[in-house]
Amino acid sequence: MQTRNFYKALYGTSAVKAVSASFVRSIDFSRFISFFKIGLLMFLTVFLGLADSTLNAEAAGRTTFHVGSAYRVSVGSTVTIDVSIEDPQALDYCSFELEYDQDIVQARRVSRGELLSADDAFSYEMGDGVITVNWEKDTGFINDDGVLFHISFLVLEEGSTDLYVQNLDLDSEEMPYIIDGYISTSGSSDATGSLEISTSQYLPGANRDSSYSVTLRATGGATPYRWSLAGGSSLPSGLTLSSSGTISGTPTCTPGNYSATIRVTDYYGRTKSRTFTITVYEAGETPLSITTGATLSRGRKGSSYSVTLRATGGTTPYRWSLSGGSSLPSGLTLSSSGTISGTPTSTGNFTFTARVTDARYARQEKEFSLTITGSGSISSSEEALFKNLSITRSTMRLDLTPANMPYTMVVDRNINWIELTVDLFDAAEYLRINGSDHYSGVSRKVSLSSGNNQVTIGVSLDGDYYRDFVLTVYRLP
Repeated sequence: MQTRNFYKALYGTSAVKAVSASFVRSIDFSRFISFFKIGLLMFLTVFLGLADSTLNAEAAGRTTFHVGSAYRVSVGSTVTIDVSIEDPQALDYCSFELEYDQDIVQARRVSRGELLSADDAFSYEMGDGVITVNWEKDTGFINDDGVLFHISFLVLEEGSTDLYVQNLDLDSEEMPYIIDGYISTSGSSDATGSLEISTSQYLPGANRDSSYSVTLRATGGATPYRWSLAGGSSLPSGLTLSSSGTISGTPTCTPGNYSATIRVTDYYGRTKSRTFTITVYEAGETPLSITTGATLSRGRKGSSYSVTLRATGGTTPYRWSLSGGSSLPSGLTLSSSGTISGTPTSTGNFTFTARVTDARYARQEKEFSLTITGSGSISSSEEALFKNLSITRSTMRLDLTPANMPYTMVVDRNINWIELTVDLFDAAEYLRINGSDHYSGVSRKVSLSSGNNQVTIGVSLDGDYYRDFVLTVYRLP
């Protein structure tokens, strides 16, 4: 098979027959020059062919051989599964075995797909839960994505069967990635939701000649996932993409913005693609990034609100905008300088994605969450206004959340004071301890006496209505 394809690659099928036939005839001197030219051509073609074969072998490793899946099929019906290929590398031959559970389905027939012509040699055999398929292209090669074969099955019983590919031969030094198929009468196995790529399209920036690594994420579908570059896409030189979704390496390319379309495939062969952008910077430059925390300070319905998003690196000036499909709570707007301002007119927990663009059109995005509370009193059922409470004294440190309140702790007799540090959601909120006059701030020292010491921590949005949390400290006599 390798010898056949080698000569076929050099001359084509008809050329091989012509050259073979010429050797049985007498060769006179007048043909010497012709054979010399042919020999020279063979040498150059072999040399160049061998040089190209390494590249083709590497490229063949990106090829994906994919058997389709079918869900919610009914008993007694006929279902057709497509066997397709993505990123083929000059494919002109294919053979494989497909195994299935013959108690669940019965194979009926195999037919040519859109990639095969009527002149291509094609045969198949079926029996004992195995389909054997052989195919050889008559002329030329397949370089495009598409369907190689259609396989029809009759569904016999309720249940499911995997469609396993065995002994796949694409006449390549590299084995392609195989996505096995599935037939089920019990419904879709996509119980976890549709497959989605969750990583932002703008990846963290990379520095030339410096190590780089970022891992792409997906949700939904059925794990495990497999990541690959879409046909025709490439990463900046020096970077590679692993099947687990990690882009890593050391960029060696000219600084600039680079885009590549990357595809994720789940266990059942469902796919999702996204075009990602990586900005490569000169060594020593600071890549553009958004530094504002993901949780913004709270707002209050009917009250003026303002917060400014921050970024660093890249090239100033920056320009801010909302990512496509994102929106702010009603009443708020985002300026090009990064300020979110206005008067909220609705309450709730909101998420949105903001994008920053620098002077060289490098971009970064980040998802933010923003809570808008009501304009009236705070009910006990609302989310607590402070994140956590730290109690510190000497080497003692205790971290509490509002859910822990009321809380009782015991300290030794030599502990005569504690330091309370309250981490507020918004620095503009009011904090008071033990009924003292309201004031802004988060840290206070509290003196302790023997026995029970009840400490009341009150938090307020406006300094009028406080929600109280109780901490009891028992000091040993």
